[in-house]
Amino acid sequence: MSETTNINFLFGDALTRSSLDTFVDECFDFGCTTRQDGQTDTVSYLGALTDHDFDYVGLEEALSDIDRHEYGSFQLRCNGVVLLAYVNTTGNDGRPFPGVPIISLSVDRVYFHDEVEIDIPTIDETVRTLTGLTTHLSAAMDPIHVAGYNSASDSAYEEYPFLDFGLDELRTREIPDVFWLNIYRPADVEQFGRETLLSAPVWQVQELPDGSILLVMTESPYRIDYDTRGRVRTHLGLDD
Repeated sequence: MSETTNINFLFGDALTRSSLDTFVDECFDFGCTTRQDGQTDTVSYLGALTDHDFDYVGLEEALSDIDRHEYGSFQLRCNGVVLLAYVNTTGNDGRPFPGVPIISLSVDRVYFHDEVEIDIPTIDETVRTLTGLTTHLSAAMDPIHVAGYNSASDSAYEEYPFLDFGLDELRTREIPDVFWLNIYRPADVEQFGRETLLSAPVWQVQELPDGSILLVMTESPYRIDYDTRGRVRTHLGLDD
């Protein structure tokens, strides 16, 4: 299975059909499409409707299928970056976080290689697209937590702590770690302290219009080690 970078949007309540429509509309508003030719009426989809194999179906069919069966995956294209959007409207099937409604955007590791033989965006362009889309969706959909990480079993992420807790901990803000990409909601900003977050020793930090703070640890999700992560954890008081 290919390594990916995953941006997870976790929600406190089940995602409705209206939520799905909002997600897609906001992706289109950001400039995403569902086809290489720029079309948005059909989508490469994997779900109950397609019998466990990706196939092009109408976008309306795909969203209705996700709403009915509570899960599904489809491709988006944003500024030359291909993303796989996985939606679990209730979290009832336990993937990836038991009982937690989620929208997850996955990007193949090839977009983070310094040199590739195919014509794709640079690492900087890819990260700019990911951070832009993530902040756009976060403002529009109001998730209770946003975190981005790479799926490689490297030393920094061998134990992804979200696997060990669910909605109760999310709702009480008992978030045990910091990840490659984070959006700290206003309540989180109050918990850590605005100045503490804005002065974190990271590659990028940005205060967003709604009072949230975007924190990106390094210029690539594959350039993180224990020392980098440890400095950020210590700065935020997570090792106290």
